[in-house]
Amino acid sequence: MARRLLKPRPRGYTHSDRRYTPEEAAARQRAKLPGYYERNRGQACEVTGCYRPRIAISRFCNRHRTANTNYGHPEARVIRWLVLKPTWIRVQRLLPSLDQEAVTAALAICDRLVIQPGTEPPPANPRTAEDRRKLRLLRELYRLAHPQASRHPIHTSPRWSRPVTAEDVLLRVIAVVCAVWLNPKLLPVTRDDRCLSYAIGRAVLHLRAEQTIRAWVNPTKEKWIANRPPVGGACYHIGEQLRSELWPLFILVKPRLRLQIERGQKWKAMKASRLRRRQELVVVQQPNNHESTPVFSFEES
Repeated sequence: MARRLLKPRPRGYTHSDRRYTPEEAAARQRAKLPGYYERNRGQACEVTGCYRPRIAISRFCNRHRTANTNYGHPEARVIRWLVLKPTWIRVQRLLPSLDQEAVTAALAICDRLVIQPGTEPPPANPRTAEDRRKLRLLRELYRLAHPQASRHPIHTSPRWSRPVTAEDVLLRVIAVVCAVWLNPKLLPVTRDDRCLSYAIGRAVLHLRAEQTIRAWVNPTKEKWIANRPPVGGACYHIGEQLRSELWPLFILVKPRLRLQIERGQKWKAMKASRLRRRQELVVVQQPNNHESTPVFSFEES
């Protein structure tokens, strides 16, 4: 039997330089899993101050792994609408005073990235992992363009049933960035602003909620309807695109917002000083009850 001649390897070649097919790479990764499980057994979460056990092959516990997947950082949290609303109102009042050419260009970017991809339904059969990641984002964008009627008792207004516009997207993106500027404690500090991209994407995809049936309540079999949160990977993908392309507009908004806040603080201080001055000028006259009260004397009796 003739010996097969092997192709000589170049100088400096290592085993890690070998190219594997996707099936071979997946098989090699599955072969490493038992070692990863054994390494994490008995180990605590990597987050400082957390002593919960690690989950599966992750470096974090279940809670911090979920936060790292959905928010971009194990210690990140959701920016609630109650925190975001005051900044959103300020940005809404500030937007007409900006350069209209820049605002028009920003609206075109929001329309190209968010509105136009959601006009057509996403494909049904993704083939690769990259196609599946794109499909998750397209589903979320299609949901924004074709919202379902909300059953929430607060969201009964017709505006929750209309499609999302480019102006809605722009206001929400600028509000998130300005809220983080005003209060940096809302997000943990990272080098690449990964948490900010997650927060922008989550705020945009939360413009319209998707309601799903989580369970049926026994014994009445009533539906337990809850809002489905958007996928973390889709939030990061659309948030990173919006953050990178709209950053020049953020630079224009920041000094205007700072000037507006300073004017508001001066007005509040002036109003407080006027009120304090009025209180100082008002003279409260206490009635003298001793003059009107008769004094009893033993001589008169």
